[in-house]
Parts: sequence; structure tokens; C-alpha cells
Amino acid sequence: MEGQEQQLHIQAQRIDRQEELLSNWINQQGKLQKQQMEHYSQLTQAINQVTKRQEHQDKRLQELNQRQLAQTKAFNEFSVLNEGRQLHREEFNINTQAKLNYMSGHMHNLHSTIPTYDEVQKELTEQEKRKVKQQKKTLKKKMEDAGFWKKLIGKSKGSGSSSTQEKHKEDKQEGGHEQSHE
Repeated sequence: MEGQEQQLHIQAQRIDRQEELLSNWINQQGKLQKQQMEHYSQLTQAINQVTKRQEHQDKRLQELNQRQLAQTKAFNEFSVLNEGRQLHREEFNINTQAKLNYMSGHMHNLHSTIPTYDEVQKELTEQEKRKVKQQKKTLKKKMEDAGFWKKLIGKSKGSGSSSTQEKHKEDKQEGGHEQSHE
């Protein structure tokens, strides 16, 4: 019987040990499950926060898009109005120019002493040509008085440059023509 008692005692120790191991394993599983639940809870909170942020950002983006659409619409309206204003201004300028052209073309009909535009333009052109010729004469005279003209002609003769000599001949001819016109 002692052998049976000893066997029972050993079996009881084994059972106690197994119960202890099982209890430890269950405790560890409980702790692990508790940690997983806490981790899951934290993840859920983080996901909720991200979702709220995204919703807030989506709302802000919609507001920004609405503003951009409103600004684009306002800009388009302004552009159309501005283009219309420019077209109106161009039309006004064209009409004004046409009226001025008509008036300048027909002023001589109002009074016989008023010259036509072409006559006035021709006279102004001739005046400008006379001024240029006079300025050329004055410049040439100043250069001759200072002695530059002779040096310039001397260099052109010495170097054999025909273009400078030709210019000098042209200047002399123009001077002769000018004297005959005046």
C-alpha cells in the first residue's frame, strides 16, 4: 500500500504541477489577451483620430474648392467685362479715327484756304528735308573751319578709299543742287 500511496502522492504532485502550469499558462494568456485588447483599443483610438482628421481635411478641401470655384467664376466675369470694355474702347477709337479722317479729308471743302492733308504732309516733309540739308551744311562748315574736313579728305585720297571720295562728291553735288533750289 505504501507503493500505492507513493504513486498517489506522485500523481497528486503531477496533477498539482499540471494545475500550476495550467494556471500560469491561463494567467499568461489572460495577460497577453489583456495587452492585445489594450493595443487594439489604442489602434482603434488612433484610427478614429485619423478618420476625424481626414473628415476635417475633406471639409476644409471642399471649402477651398468652393472658394476657388467662386474666384474662378468672378475672374471669368471680370475677364468678360474687361474684354467687352476693351472692345467698346477699340470701337470708339476706330469710329473717332474715321471721323477725324473724314474731317481732315474734307476740311478744304469747308473753306478754300484750308489745305488738304496731303498738301500739308508734303509741305512738312519738305521742311524736314530742308532742315536736314541745312544741318549737314552747318556741320560741314564747322568741320572745315576746324580743319577736320581737309584731314578727312586727305586721308581718303591717300588711302585710295573711293567711298569717302564719292561721299564728298555727293555732298558737293547736293550743295550745288541746294543752291539752285534756294
